[in-house]
Amino acid sequence: MTVSKPIQSMILLLLGSMITISLYAQQDERVLFTVDDHPVTVGEFRYIYEKNNSDQADYSRTSVEEYFELYKKFKLKVAAAKEAKMDEIPELQQELEGYRKQLANSYLVDKQVEENLIQEAYQRSQEDREIAHILIQRPRKRTETAEEETRQKALKVKEMLDKGQPWEEVVRQHSQDAASNKSDGYLGWFSAMLPAGFYELENATYDTEVGEISDPVPSRLGYHVVKVLDKRPARGQVEVAHILVKKQDDMRPVKLLADSIYSKLQSGQSFEELAKLLSADKNSAGNGGRIGYVKINQYEKTFEDAVFGLESNGDFSPPVLTSAGYHIIKRLRARDLSDYEKATRRFKAELSTNPRRDIARKRMISNIKETSGYKEHQANISTYKTALGPDFLTYAWKGPKLKDKKIITFSGGMKFTTEELTEYLRGNIRERIKYKDRKSPQDVFDLLFVKFADQCVVKYEEDNLENKYPDFKNLMREYSEGILLFEITKQNVWDKASTDTVGLKRYFNKNREKYQWGPRARIKEVRVTTSTPKVAQKVHKIAKKKGLASVIDKYGDTDGLVKQRTRIKSPEDLPEGLAMERGAMTELSETDDGYMFTVVDMLLPKSLKSLSESRGFVIADYQSELEEAWVTELAEKYTIKRNEEVFDSIVQR
Repeated sequence: MTVSKPIQSMILLLLGSMITISLYAQQDERVLFTVDDHPVTVGEFRYIYEKNNSDQADYSRTSVEEYFELYKKFKLKVAAAKEAKMDEIPELQQELEGYRKQLANSYLVDKQVEENLIQEAYQRSQEDREIAHILIQRPRKRTETAEEETRQKALKVKEMLDKGQPWEEVVRQHSQDAASNKSDGYLGWFSAMLPAGFYELENATYDTEVGEISDPVPSRLGYHVVKVLDKRPARGQVEVAHILVKKQDDMRPVKLLADSIYSKLQSGQSFEELAKLLSADKNSAGNGGRIGYVKINQYEKTFEDAVFGLESNGDFSPPVLTSAGYHIIKRLRARDLSDYEKATRRFKAELSTNPRRDIARKRMISNIKETSGYKEHQANISTYKTALGPDFLTYAWKGPKLKDKKIITFSGGMKFTTEELTEYLRGNIRERIKYKDRKSPQDVFDLLFVKFADQCVVKYEEDNLENKYPDFKNLMREYSEGILLFEITKQNVWDKASTDTVGLKRYFNKNREKYQWGPRARIKEVRVTTSTPKVAQKVHKIAKKKGLASVIDKYGDTDGLVKQRTRIKSPEDLPEGLAMERGAMTELSETDDGYMFTVVDMLLPKSLKSLSESRGFVIADYQSELEEAWVTELAEKYTIKRNEEVFDSIVQR
């Protein structure tokens, strides 16, 4: 099958999970219990209880009591880690800061703006739009001058159309999309979301009324003037399978075979089996012809129309001709476009890598400025800017010799000074020097100061995330305490169990009966290195009739013909078909270098394992004993007080 027009193809080609916790759980600051007067709130307990119990978080007394005991032990270990000042270890602090930055990225977008973008994409996805366009291509070498020249050309095109010059005439004279020019700029039907770099084109497609022409809009290709031809309810996406009868020079036998397959389907034969047997599309035949979800502008028009002409799941089409041959298409299922929750998940995933998300970021920065007491100290900024000389646009620039003064401040006391501004500007060497000989130092400063200010706003927001988002605070506490738990347990349990050889041996001797071998078999893997089947069969026959010893006696002096390897196997590890009986033997099987078979040489009774044979299991059990003793010790060391009234209030049954 071939894809539709090149410009369509180009457009279509170019074009982390959070646990939801109830607001009540996040904000409930009542103290549930204390560990040496350090409080654990109901909100914290609810958050971790619901997260780890998921659908089983029914708040029954049994469930809450069980989890309380687990969380109490966890908090005891965290208290021990903090007393040992593990939270002051530089490596752990760096790890926590790295996690914080990573987590902060998911919050540093105005959630309302993101929701607006999702709603916009959802609403648009309910409707397909048919469009034509005039394209003024952007030069390969992108400069500000070239960009403006391209925009001006597009504006002149729009002016011609506004003055009444026929669309078809302007397309032929000015559009630089050679493929669509042949059809008056026709592109076809489109639906949201368009790929990265085409958001403005999507806006023009959906914001322009049918029959109207848009103002020029930019994309990754250049500037488009869009004419909206029609609209319809969205075709959406339909999962299909097909049987392909491939095109040949003489199409008569191709059509006969396609009609024959169609008749077989009408008589009730299996579509999947016929696809496996007869479809020329080898990529899908083995899967019953399944090719996945089809959406508009993905395949040729005849194929697409046939797909969306199938009304019910299970319906199949008569043979449909495309440039690849004849297709018989079966509808499997349609994606429900009206399901907002599913659409939200899909659009949210797409927005995470789509530049239109930058819009949300810009709006976020603007909103933070309005609500955070953001202030630029213009007098100090002007003094700094005036002090910049020609060396600002060179590698040698070190910064102006000025007193450190406030540049940007926020309510609450956070501030950024000339020293931090200088550090930022020195770190952006390439940004400074790329404008040399084209802009003045002051003009370059203005460009870079906007980016510096945005960075300050983001830093302010990062530092206030715990106060603004209770779930962020919960996640940071969870990760921080998780790091401490790992380190303190490693020190007191895991490392101790691995290095305390005397204690490990004492534990093993005390519990030796736990570590035993069950019944096992000693087997012989016999390899016959020959390419002659008759020789291998003869060896196997002798072993089966007279025993393996007879084979070794007969062929032991033959260079490399027969080799054997001894292994000890549990019943479940024996080769398939080999019984747990002395003398049992597998059939002869072929290998890369000859043939092989396996013989049960001896049955071994139950026996005690040595420490080396059971070391992994012993260490794990010893760790459990050490941890239990450690937790008992911690419970005696730290005082835990539970507020029974508060505890009872969260129990629901």
